[in-house]
Amino acid sequence: MGAKSRLALCLLVASGLGSCAGLDIRPVTKPMAPASLPQYKVGDKFVFKVAIVEDRQEVVAVTETTVIIKSSMFGNLTQYKDFGNPESWTGGFTQAYTTRPDRVVSGLFPLKVGNRVAGSGSFTYNSTGTYARTCTVEDQVRVTVPAGSFDAYQIECKMKYTYPSGIDFQIDRIWYAPEINHWVAINRHSRMFVLLSYDKM
Repeated sequence: MGAKSRLALCLLVASGLGSCAGLDIRPVTKPMAPASLPQYKVGDKFVFKVAIVEDRQEVVAVTETTVIIKSSMFGNLTQYKDFGNPESWTGGFTQAYTTRPDRVVSGLFPLKVGNRVAGSGSFTYNSTGTYARTCTVEDQVRVTVPAGSFDAYQIECKMKYTYPSGIDFQIDRIWYAPEINHWVAINRHSRMFVLLSYDKM
């Protein structure tokens, strides 16, 4: 079984409330309250595992709408607090990826099941093109990762990339835990990250 097939199987298991690669997903024991926009502080730290690599992340700057994270894998990772908008990164050992939304999307937060937002913009990665992004809050689940067990919102973000040479589709899935104001697992650009540890300021 190839890497893409294993990832597809992992996501299938996860969506069916099972376990895979350090990620165990079960139903919540009681309904969650709507989750407000995440709050970060400079110095917040998160360590994720992706395959056999550890990605060490530290918040280095916070604005009204974004958080900038120094990542050992992605370099400077700029993430909108409302992650209905796509991230950008540069300076890591992965190729730079830059997005420019046509407008900053809001409305995914406060998180509750059924919330849905859509946006579009341009991107640069290998070549340049445009994207269309739709994010939907799918479920409330109990997620266990190496860092612990958390009640989390499960969010699916679909990306359609239009290049000069054709079209590509990606699906990111995010498990966001209000308890720590961050995701505890994320499938980002076909890479599955699970939280090993965290230190909130």
